[in-house]
Amino acid sequence: MDHANEMTAADSAGESATMPSDTGETRDDSADGHAALRVRARRISWWSAIWYVLAAAMWALLYFLLAADYGPEVTTDRGSESLCQAPLLNPWPDNHICQTDHLHQWPTLLGILALAVIPSVAAAATTVYAKLLHHLAHRTLRTPA
Repeated sequence: MDHANEMTAADSAGESATMPSDTGETRDDSADGHAALRVRARRISWWSAIWYVLAAAMWALLYFLLAADYGPEVTTDRGSESLCQAPLLNPWPDNHICQTDHLHQWPTLLGILALAVIPSVAAAATTVYAKLLHHLAHRTLRTPA
């Protein structure tokens, strides 16, 4: 049995809120610990949100580079359009101008993909950690049987 988390009859009656346990902790210490966990959970949640924003920005950049046409504008019978098609539509461009734009080439795009995974994993990990801290901070003390 965990004596640090048990409520005594005096605690349930409201007679003593600072009664020491076998471990030397008082009820006030336990409450301070729960408050500290709540503060820490809130701070980690903010970091999680920051990681999510960074991950979303990197995924949006990757999507833009994969899906947007690029290069100089040329006039055709359909109007004005970019010389180079998006890498998703034309993965291996024949035009020399399109081949020299390194930001739209596959090695760079795969590097951006690899870099986008890092904040995504960090966001997921900090979210799980914040939820764990939140759960630990709000768990209820066991009452004696």
